[in-house]
Amino acid sequence: MLNDTLTYEKRIRYSDRKSNINEYVVGIAVFSNHKLLIVRRSPHDYLGGFFELPGGNVDNDSFETTVQQELFEETGLSVKSIINWFTGFIYQTGKNTVRQCNCLVKASSNPVKLNSAEHDNYKWINKSEINNHKMTPQMRKCIKEAFKIYENL
Repeated sequence: MLNDTLTYEKRIRYSDRKSNINEYVVGIAVFSNHKLLIVRRSPHDYLGGFFELPGGNVDNDSFETTVQQELFEETGLSVKSIINWFTGFIYQTGKNTVRQCNCLVKASSNPVKLNSAEHDNYKWINKSEINNHKMTPQMRKCIKEAFKIYENL
């Protein structure tokens, strides 16, 4: 998937070159036994108490490297492969305009070990539980899309 990820990243960055987007983050969809992993942001953090896909800022690395690093740092899981990139969204945080790019990955089956500095809880949810957890409308839409992609694999 390396070439597909590089192509995706180049396409996104090229399309954003004349926009005001100045930051990228990745969201990472991990399924196990037909359930999706979501993590809850620590109370002291931006959007504290909200559930989301694991992920984080793309600093000076590629999208693919960021996916690998962030999933491991936040959950202790290792990425085996990136399966697909899917619908993201754009949002504002203070002075930054951020594009979130999401991907579905195959990951190791290790137990989840949260980084408590960023998240204080996690859940493995099925599709019928999406609306039972506090999350932004954009994240809810992405999670529904992740289930759709997963179900069509």
